Amino acid sequence: MMLNPKKLAYIISIGTLVTLSLSLTGLYLSRLFSKQESEKQEKEKWYLSLYEHNQDGIISVDLHLQIIGINPAAERIFAIREEDYKHQPVSSLLPGIIEEDREPIREMFVRTFQGEELRYETAIVTDQAEHIDISLLLAPVIVDHQFAGNYIIARDITEEKRTKERIRYLAFHDELTGLPNRRMFNQSLSSMIEAYRAMQKSFAVMVMDIDRFKMINDSLGHIYGDIFLQEMSGRIIEVLEGEQGVLARMGGDEFAAIFPEHKDAEHTLHLAERIIQATSTPFHLKDNDFYVTGSMGIAVFPEHGEDAVQLLINADTAMYEVKKQGKNGYLLFSQEVHTQLQERMELEADMRKALDRSEFILHYQPQIRTGDVSMIGVEALVRWNHPTRGLLYPGVFIPIAEETGLIIELGNQVLREACRQMYAWHQAGGPLIPVAVNLSSRQFHQPQLVEQISRTLQETGLAAEYLELEITESMMMDATISFDILHQLANLGIRISLDDFGTGYSSLSYLKNLPIHKVKIDRSFIEDIAENSSDKAIVSTIITMAKQLNMDVIAEGI
Repeated sequence: MMLNPKKLAYIISIGTLVTLSLSLTGLYLSRLFSKQESEKQEKEKWYLSLYEHNQDGIISVDLHLQIIGINPAAERIFAIREEDYKHQPVSSLLPGIIEEDREPIREMFVRTFQGEELRYETAIVTDQAEHIDISLLLAPVIVDHQFAGNYIIARDITEEKRTKERIRYLAFHDELTGLPNRRMFNQSLSSMIEAYRAMQKSFAVMVMDIDRFKMINDSLGHIYGDIFLQEMSGRIIEVLEGEQGVLARMGGDEFAAIFPEHKDAEHTLHLAERIIQATSTPFHLKDNDFYVTGSMGIAVFPEHGEDAVQLLINADTAMYEVKKQGKNGYLLFSQEVHTQLQERMELEADMRKALDRSEFILHYQPQIRTGDVSMIGVEALVRWNHPTRGLLYPGVFIPIAEETGLIIELGNQVLREACRQMYAWHQAGGPLIPVAVNLSSRQFHQPQLVEQISRTLQETGLAAEYLELEITESMMMDATISFDILHQLANLGIRISLDDFGTGYSSLSYLKNLPIHKVKIDRSFIEDIAENSSDKAIVSTIITMAKQLNMDVIAEGI
């Protein structure tokens, strides 16, 4: 066929352009597919890296329950090798799981084939008998909207679980002694109350405080204080061995226990006595023996309380009663103790009102010199003219005043009234003799004591030489404080008398270094002086010593 050369040129040009376009399109598509393939391979590498280097163990399982992959983390956690388990049924892993969890996990596998994602915590035991806690996630694998198998994702939670258990342990135990703490004790007590109320049975609750523990802590430091508490708890545990009780450290030097086997009061009190005996054995700390005692109170459910709060309050009440009676003992709560507590609480409330109503009055005991039977002074003795109970003596209300801190206000009132009355007697022509006033320990250590006494003398008009302050030996235990205070009082012209000499921590250094003008022999040495040769010798010695030191001597209670 003859073609027009011009048309042929067009045809060739068009054909060339079409061919070029197809070539370019093919090249573009080729590069596009190549890029997609490269991205796919890149993603596969990422996923493979995630699979290979994941800290969680991953086991791939197909639709036939055959293992098709195990990553290195799973090999490490389960202590297995991929080549030993690949293409094996997934059930071949079950023997490594603790026996009680095998059936629940088998049932979970069945449920995952219905598209559920399930979690479970269990433990495995390796061939080396190593116990490993694991968290399992059974997750279905979905490919093109079709279920294709599942992943078993395992995480080693052994350390995490130990940490949680440690935190839980510390939440309910005392870190120093390992005993249950207050929180756990209260929970145990509440549970015991519910159980024993249903069974209509009784049990005992004990609270104990270590006397003089502060002395060990202050003198040796907290490290030795901790060692002491550890040894103390060990001794109590040893006593309670074989008893189905709960012993707890409530804090500081306070312990508490529940005795569920409360057969009778005699059995419980026998246990209490053994514990007290164990505490009184000396503790060897820092090359020295330290002696402490314990004060214990006991309450019985339901006789002394039907709830935890009342039981502990009553046990505490009995314990503090032991402390008031001299410590180092135990006491079973009783109605009598309760009555005493109620009376003490009522007296405390009345005492606060009495101070405002001036219900406290002073009686004056004359001090007689036997040589010429002349009165050389008087001692102010406080009495409480109670509106309903009548005249109350110091033994009833002074301990309450000391406990509550009211002793300072009461002591200041007594001092002011004694100075006022003595000045009034002087002005009325009475003998120029001093008045003796007792200082309590709290008064002695109150801030600005010297200024307070000086101001009282100025306001009442009594000369300092006619005021005699009676102190006890216990006030002088801290020599640095007592030295300064006593010298300041003596510089004012006030006379100092040492009360109850010979009954406390007597030290001749007090008489040597402190401005003491009079020694008062305690009543206990005077009562039997006519029959007891020892008392006679002690009194004679005190009198001779005082004369040699140019001190006056007075015998109490004649």
